[in-house]
Amino acid sequence: FDIFNQTWQTAGETFPVFDWTHMNAIDYNAIQDAIYISSRHLSKIVKIDQVSRQVIWRMGFDQGSIFPNSFPNYNNFSEIQPTYSDGSPASFTFQHGLQVLDNGNIITLDNGNLSKLTWNQSQSNKSRVIEIAIDELNNTAEIVWEYILPDSLYGDLSGNAQKLYNGNYFVT
Repeated sequence: FDIFNQTWQTAGETFPVFDWTHMNAIDYNAIQDAIYISSRHLSKIVKIDQVSRQVIWRMGFDQGSIFPNSFPNYNNFSEIQPTYSDGSPASFTFQHGLQVLDNGNIITLDNGNLSKLTWNQSQSNKSRVIEIAIDELNNTAEIVWEYILPDSLYGDLSGNAQKLYNGNYFVT
């Protein structure tokens, strides 16, 4: 979904303009019996209950809220917006990669195609690796670790990040 246009090749010429949406990453948590999917173009990570096949929550940049009258059924599910510890917004956009840790935290590479509109106040978009802690009881999410890549490593189209068993993060 490309509400700002020019962030990806679109599949339509008139509003609303939609992308060819695909899932770019998937992970399974056996402890929770849940499937996690990442849709880069929707800037969303979604948790689905394996047994009931129901969406538990969605997380990411809420592009649909910009024009709420155009998307009347958009908020059918629980929507979690990531924040920093001080409560300021930290939504990711056009993310790549998805790793669900045993503690339920999520690792992803936030390509940051819209970061100057979401979490970043600079004039340019930036990519970062983030670890997100999810609190399903309170329907909240918090960035508990991040590494913002130097401007020379901004990557709007691809990449991946994962946390290794020794606690280090591997970024490609």
